[in-house]
Amino acid sequence: MDEGYQIVPNGRFTSWTIGGGAIYNTPVVKGEYRDGLKQGQWDFWHTGELAGIAPKKAAEGEYINGLQEGHWKYYGTECRDMVIMECDYVKGAEQEGTIIEYEYVMDHGKCVPGKVSHDVDRLLE
Repeated sequence: MDEGYQIVPNGRFTSWTIGGGAIYNTPVVKGEYRDGLKQGQWDFWHTGELAGIAPKKAAEGEYINGLQEGHWKYYGTECRDMVIMECDYVKGAEQEGTIIEYEYVMDHGKCVPGKVSHDVDRLLE
C-alpha cells in the first residue's frame, strides 16, 4: 500500500482517499488490470468525502487493452448523479460527433436539466 493505491499487473485495482492518516470508505478509482493494462469497467469518484461531503461519481466507462473504449459518462460535482457529458471512444480516441454535453441549473435548491449541446451543433456555429 502506497499513498492509497496499489499497483497490480493483473487483478482488481482500487485507489482510496487518504486524509489525516485515515483511509476513507469511498474509492477514488476502481477497475481491473490484465497484463499491466486497464481492462473492463472502470469507475471514478470526486473526493468530496475529505471535506465532509458525500462522494459523487465522476466518470465511468470501459478500457480495452489500456485504452478508453465505447460509451463513457462524466458526472458533475454540483448535481449528484447528473451526467454532464457523454461520448464514445475508439482505441482511446474521443469520437467527434458523439459528444453530448448537458447543462444543469439550480431551481429552488434542486438540479434541473438546462441546455443540451451536441458537438455537431458547435461545428455549425
